Amino acid sequence: MVLTAVTLPPAEAHAVVASAPTLTVIANHLIDTRTNTAFVPHGVNVPGLEYSCWQGWRRLPEAGEFAALAAWKINTVRLPLNQNCWLPAPGSPVSAAVTQYRSDVLTWVSGLNAAGLAVILDLHSSAPIGYLAHGQRAMPDSRSTEFWSSVAQTYAGNPSLIFDLFNEPYSRTDAGFTLTWQCWRDGGCQAPVEDDYTATLSGATYTVVGMQALVTAVRATGATQPLMLGGLNYSNDLSGFLANRPTDPLGGIVASWHAYPGQGCHVVSCWNAQVAPVAAVVPIVTGEFGNTAETTSTAAGNAGNYLVPFMSWADAHGVGYLPWAWWDVPASESVPNSVYALFSGSGFTPKSPSGTKFHDYLASLAPPASSAPGTLVRSSAGSTVYLVDGQSSLVPLTFVNDAKDAGIPVLVATVNASVLASYAVRASPLGHALTCAGDYFIAGSGKVWPTTSALVAGLPLTTLEASTCAALPHGAQSISHVLLVRAPSSIWVYSITASGTRTTLGSWQSAIELSAPDPVIVLAVSDSFLTALPVDGGNQHSTKEVRTTGPAGAGGTVQVRPWSGSGTARVAAPTAPTAATAATAESQPLRHDRHLARGLYARVV
Repeated sequence: MVLTAVTLPPAEAHAVVASAPTLTVIANHLIDTRTNTAFVPHGVNVPGLEYSCWQGWRRLPEAGEFAALAAWKINTVRLPLNQNCWLPAPGSPVSAAVTQYRSDVLTWVSGLNAAGLAVILDLHSSAPIGYLAHGQRAMPDSRSTEFWSSVAQTYAGNPSLIFDLFNEPYSRTDAGFTLTWQCWRDGGCQAPVEDDYTATLSGATYTVVGMQALVTAVRATGATQPLMLGGLNYSNDLSGFLANRPTDPLGGIVASWHAYPGQGCHVVSCWNAQVAPVAAVVPIVTGEFGNTAETTSTAAGNAGNYLVPFMSWADAHGVGYLPWAWWDVPASESVPNSVYALFSGSGFTPKSPSGTKFHDYLASLAPPASSAPGTLVRSSAGSTVYLVDGQSSLVPLTFVNDAKDAGIPVLVATVNASVLASYAVRASPLGHALTCAGDYFIAGSGKVWPTTSALVAGLPLTTLEASTCAALPHGAQSISHVLLVRAPSSIWVYSITASGTRTTLGSWQSAIELSAPDPVIVLAVSDSFLTALPVDGGNQHSTKEVRTTGPAGAGGTVQVRPWSGSGTARVAAPTAPTAATAATAESQPLRHDRHLARGLYARVV
């Protein structure tokens, strides 16, 4: 029998409310684009949707559940889904049961987003055509691309989602199936049709669909959400992840890692050797972790004390984590699942041991003080970002890019509001003019540059503790005669006057004369800093005599003309300074375009 793919009807698109994080991937970080700050998921798994549908019941949010999740300082929820419950039967229209299931998923997504939480949609249970999705298969099948095409089309307009493309890839050695990294990426190998709960094997197989095909299916819908991909051995093995990660035209790949004590990579030495190098290249989210033997003990080396050491390691490496599981299971029903259970009762009370440890650990997260000056934090109850200044105070940021100009990593830790309340908050925000222990600096190009009090006299001055200044990257050269800056939105170079205004620099020769005897240095600054400076209202480029910069022996003088500012007044900069072109070049405002990058007009750092 020949089976053909099912063309699904267009799904209703669903947007997201503004209170939830809007996520993208930049380098090895998830970034919340609302604030341009790093977002590290601290969340939970909410089981139910992966099996309730075929068991004949519905897992819907309980009263107060969204508020309870937020109150625990949880910022992300992972929802395991069932492929066969989302998709109609092959060749059949969308049934009432499928419509109901999709509606239930939307209820969760909309409610969580409204509570300010990001959501991970996880393909947890799947099955090849002709089989029931009552458990986990080793790898995706041909219907998995249909599943993700439909889900991605439905939620393409929701930037507060992450798609976890397949829960836990694994080998089935008792069936002679060993999953390789090549098949993980490209598919084509044959996996047993049975799920991992079925002990008796029929010998039947299905053709595996690789991770590249799932990535392609999502991107073909126009969806731009980050994509989580789990490694081998139930997503615990990331050893070949970087060498085999699929191609994503948007660069949105996130490594999904599962970390249970019984898995191969479950000790710190393995985390350091195998996981940390991956975290240096792509974001990592621990989609699942937990411990069936967890106890109330906090003794080092105790097998019942796994959760807190793991979370501490993950936070130190910028790795997100979501324990299994947000459910209330009594020991009389299942002892192992009871140990996993994070809460009990309708009040969502933290349940010992796992729930109390997780809850208390999140509540304890505080801004690093003397050990890490220069860290950025924000309150769990607000959006303002602060710079931790040594041990005593927080300096508010008007724009996060102001911190970037000074070389402060834009990695913002969310901390409990009550913890932040114990710190003194400065009245004035962080500026570009800084003073520490009597020394003065100007922030730009990702560093702080030694300068004089006179040069920064017209700018708002921020006093920082010496430890904070010492932690920042320093420019190698002192700026003693003139502050020259540029910004991404403008092609011109500006000088900052003693009164704190900005004026367009008239020429390269002017830059040389103003900076002499030091070399010319132009600092890159944020648009927000530059546009906040008033424009000098005087005649910026009065006529004066300057020397040309032509070849040795050219000599002579040229008149530097005032520039009107109109587009027609600009002339193309020469590719090399010659006697014939020097005067023309010098009469133009100094630009930081490609000619400057060649070193013709300025040293732009």
